[in-house]
Amino acid sequence: MSDRVCLLKCAAVMSDEEDSSSSVEEDEQKEDDQKEQALQWLRQAVGDESADFREGQWEAIDALANRRQRIIVIQRTGWGKSSVYFIATRLLREQHGRGPTLIISPLLALMRNQVEAATKLGIRSATLNSTNPKEWENITADILHNKAVLYFIMFHATCNFRRSAC
Repeated sequence: MSDRVCLLKCAAVMSDEEDSSSSVEEDEQKEDDQKEQALQWLRQAVGDESADFREGQWEAIDALANRRQRIIVIQRTGWGKSSVYFIATRLLREQHGRGPTLIISPLLALMRNQVEAATKLGIRSATLNSTNPKEWENITADILHNKAVLYFIMFHATCNFRRSAC
């Protein structure tokens, strides 16, 4: 795959809270402020004050957090997909008051790395996977009580998680 970003917009989900009375200038200023805040979080995450978004990263974050779109980001390993999810999660939480984000993650080692990266951004996270089934009940309660912000779940755990949540 080339460096060109593949960003697929699956479906727009409109928020009931959207305010059509705001001006275009206010909306543009708000988006600029959000992008600047998101850029600061990216720099914090990678530990580089000169870091900038890669092509398509801000567009993906904006689509998720501000435009309430469902998207699929297809890109090579190391491009920064996790940063997109983490920054969008933080924007959703801090600026829009949204609840937790669930990320289905295929690999246990990747989950551990993602938890570390999320922590660098000040995002409380937890995992549901094959190594911690005794914690699932407590994690389920945390989700229901909005205690953590980001949850990594292995695909096979979703069936068991659903049963324990019901």
